[in-house]
Amino acid sequence: MPRFRPDPPPPPSPGTPGQPHTHDHDPAPGHDAGRRPGPGQSSGRSHGHSHSSGHGHSPGRPYPDPARSRALLVGAPSAPGFETLRYVKRDLEDLKAALCDEPHGILRPDHVEVLHSPRRAEWLAALERAGRDATDLLFFYFVGHGYRAPHGRQVLHLLTENSDVRGDLPATAVLWPDVLERLAPGSFRHAVLVLDCCYSGTAATSGTLLTGEGYYVLASSQPTRTQPVDGVAGTPPRSRFTHAVITAMAEGGEPGSPGLTMQDLYQWLRRETRRWPKGLEDGWGPRSGSSGDGPGVLISRAVRPGTAPSHRPPVVPLPLPGPQPSLPARLVRRLREAGGARGVAVAGVHAVSRRWKPAALVLGALLLPAALYAYAGSDEPDGPGCAPPTELRVMTGAETRTAVTRAANAYMRSAANRKPLGPDDGEPAHCRRVNLTVYEAGPGETAEAFAASVLWEGYDSAKGADHRGSGTGTGGIPAGVCRPPARDSSPAGADGADGDEQAEDGRKKDGRKKDGQAEDGRAGEDAEDRKAGTGEDMDAACPDPLRDVGPQPDVILAGSSTELGRIEGSLRRAPGPAAVKSYRTVGYSPLVLAVPAVLEPRLREAGVHRTGSSWDELLAALDEMEPGLPLLRPDPDSSGAGLQHTVGLYEAPDGRFAGGADRDAERMEKRLGGRSVPAADADTLLCDLTREAADRDGPGLGHAAALVAEKHVADFNLGDRPGADSSCGNSRPADDEARLLAYYPEGVPWMDFQVAEVAWEGAGDAERRSAAVGAFQRWLAGEGSGQLLGGLVRGSDSGGLPLPPSGEAWKDPGESGVLPDVPFVREVPGHLVADAVVADYTRTRDPGQVLFLVDVSGSMAGGGKRELAADALRRALRRLGPQDSYGIRSYPKSAVEPAEAEEVVERDTPGDDQARAQNWARDLPGKRVVPEGAAVYEVLTRALRDTRGDDRPLIVLITDGDDRPRHDSDAVAFKAMEEERTREGSADVLVLSTRLEGCTAEIQGFKNPQDRAECFAGEDAAKKLAEQVAGAVRGRAAR
Repeated sequence: MPRFRPDPPPPPSPGTPGQPHTHDHDPAPGHDAGRRPGPGQSSGRSHGHSHSSGHGHSPGRPYPDPARSRALLVGAPSAPGFETLRYVKRDLEDLKAALCDEPHGILRPDHVEVLHSPRRAEWLAALERAGRDATDLLFFYFVGHGYRAPHGRQVLHLLTENSDVRGDLPATAVLWPDVLERLAPGSFRHAVLVLDCCYSGTAATSGTLLTGEGYYVLASSQPTRTQPVDGVAGTPPRSRFTHAVITAMAEGGEPGSPGLTMQDLYQWLRRETRRWPKGLEDGWGPRSGSSGDGPGVLISRAVRPGTAPSHRPPVVPLPLPGPQPSLPARLVRRLREAGGARGVAVAGVHAVSRRWKPAALVLGALLLPAALYAYAGSDEPDGPGCAPPTELRVMTGAETRTAVTRAANAYMRSAANRKPLGPDDGEPAHCRRVNLTVYEAGPGETAEAFAASVLWEGYDSAKGADHRGSGTGTGGIPAGVCRPPARDSSPAGADGADGDEQAEDGRKKDGRKKDGQAEDGRAGEDAEDRKAGTGEDMDAACPDPLRDVGPQPDVILAGSSTELGRIEGSLRRAPGPAAVKSYRTVGYSPLVLAVPAVLEPRLREAGVHRTGSSWDELLAALDEMEPGLPLLRPDPDSSGAGLQHTVGLYEAPDGRFAGGADRDAERMEKRLGGRSVPAADADTLLCDLTREAADRDGPGLGHAAALVAEKHVADFNLGDRPGADSSCGNSRPADDEARLLAYYPEGVPWMDFQVAEVAWEGAGDAERRSAAVGAFQRWLAGEGSGQLLGGLVRGSDSGGLPLPPSGEAWKDPGESGVLPDVPFVREVPGHLVADAVVADYTRTRDPGQVLFLVDVSGSMAGGGKRELAADALRRALRRLGPQDSYGIRSYPKSAVEPAEAEEVVERDTPGDDQARAQNWARDLPGKRVVPEGAAVYEVLTRALRDTRGDDRPLIVLITDGDDRPRHDSDAVAFKAMEEERTREGSADVLVLSTRLEGCTAEIQGFKNPQDRAECFAGEDAAKKLAEQVAGAVRGRAAR
């Protein structure tokens, strides 16, 4: 099987010793004198393949046989929550014409299937059909909406008109692994796969399952970026990228060549996209990946006029059927509408009105799962004369994401976004200045990301930072051993400058060749480093901010100054290319203890009031009245409210903020005792209350109190309504049994919502970005404040003090459960207090014991299953603390021992000893599977027995199910497992399903009874699993 290789990177430019450039460049052999032949090619020698005379190969150039080739062209112009793409129908029609029309076409029209707005099942069936019928070239093309969550599995989703980004996305979208799985059984010689959608570069760098003599993946955009949705070239328009592809196919290959190859096309697109208006390169590619002789596959018979280059080897003329008329009139007319190739650049000045726009999604788990990108844009095009807007990426927390996305949408449509960004802004008055992308990250992972900001993808170490580490180490990793992750992305920084061009200029200056030896030498050097263990062994355990958090932010909207304090502390300990500045307070929400309203009379009798009572007094009253009442508490590592509440508990237990002077974290955690039940964030916590009330499998409404913010209580009590921040969808409580009342602990600092700018060293457009951030900040604090506050958060005046409350939360306090008049607590914890509180919280936790069971059976091969398993394992490991312990077992152990497990990492390994585990997880996607079915029942039974007697044990089972046929021995094995897991003291079992179908009945059968644990599947599975592991080792399992 050909081994996947992204097109090799160029050599380091001067001043960047050892820094790998991971973007694509020209690897095609045979174009320049002195260049070595590439894979599957030669300098004039035959390939050795025998072909018919009518459709043979020129030397080194695979040429498709139309009779044995097939193509599938798919267009999906719409998806729920996304803007409809007007150019899809024309793209499909014109690309088919370019592939089939004489004299330059390479395919037969009756062998090209076109699908417009297909359902998922129809699409997958067509893929299987094309893969089965093609025996020479298989050509696949997609134009539509691409989606990739910023966390978790870095998998490209091709969306359909019924894709559910808020629900079961894997079952309603076509994942890139789905495409490869359907095509993999085919016997075609070559495959060409072209993607015109956001995040399509993910496919170019992810490898394939395809066999044959070579393939080529061509993608329109970078792996982590969106692309504009405006088309070019007439009415209806074409997609900018597809228009460029068709234009290149019409222009053809070099004089004297048999036509245009995929590598020629790639190089043409690279040159063309550089001429597009400034800013478009932020999202556009091209990006590519290939194997074998895929780069040499001919895509068009057109040849540019002129004299063949003297260095080109002799070409065997190709017989062309019939006369050679001029380019088809329809293609000529449509090219003229855009002014030919140069017209692409001219048309690009007609602004990008909107980019791909996903609805914001709670992945409580990323992926992304985790956090989702939400794009905000205007409904109408800007009109003529507008340059593309500046792209700003806004990072916020899970509890504020909905409000921030709502505000971002409003800002995009506001007049404020059409005001000049300075005296040098020459844009017309009708042009938008900014596009916003919103994504979420928790306080802990954000602080860790900024502690490793030098490793954040996009930062160019040549501009001043040491790429081998910050000098202090992060996450327990020794300093100086971390390297930036190698990905297919421009290294030029947040400005999106053209890294390809910079690298090429550098190579010319130091006299290196454009291709060949420099790249091969660097690759060989890297390979030797890995073998010698000089850095690769530690890379897997290093933080990866892009993977763990998302792209470099330009704006942070934090729930409190404490969150920003943690970031400040990270940057002080590990200086890097990022600087957080220009803080501005845009809102306030006091912290509260949300208590069932039915308890209010008894609390009042005990002398506790809704304001003026300290934490000590509140807890003492609850101990006397309701000693078993659970206190649901957001995790300070993933929740802004949880972090601020932990500060309040430790710093102001008696109603006076100590500022670190008399902190006694251990005493307060003991006061909470078994009451404290962590949850990922405040929204999840309240949603769980609603769900458990319905399912009757937890404390539920009226039987638990919650540590949240004032806005969460009001939002919950007001119920599901237009504009609600909560995604619970709960009804408005009908009585005091379900309603919550807010108690405001004395002396606890409020959540003060902060919007801050993040400046990145070396950004080429730093001045304009800073001006754009400032304009957004002023709008949030002024005319746009209502969009952010949503009637649930108190506003802030020009001096940064809270305004009198206004909005639906305070119209009827009896309904909302909050109070308008609450004493303001001005204390702002600094970074020293924030860091100390987090350290104390970690130190006072009881140790957790976790055993991971990872399926490596034959059924785990392909479909991104091992990638999901690796991502989930790495994320879960990072949520362990030094006081925790863990072990990893893979199963089956071997083909002859299917019921045994391999001890990858011994049990009782300290939680901060992870280098070996992280390396194993990193390498998992490339490991050979065991060619045997997984005996899950037996492996789980052994794990349950081994962990009995441990203190709060947890088993994490990662599987796609028991592979064996159903027969009596399975029934016996299942009964043995069921008996073992129901015994007293057995470990809780969390299950991650890697099946496309998700948590099937069989897989859910591995969980504990009474729903004491959960099963995770889909795009958000990795993050949700990690959050659940964190909750378990913090005490959630004791619930």
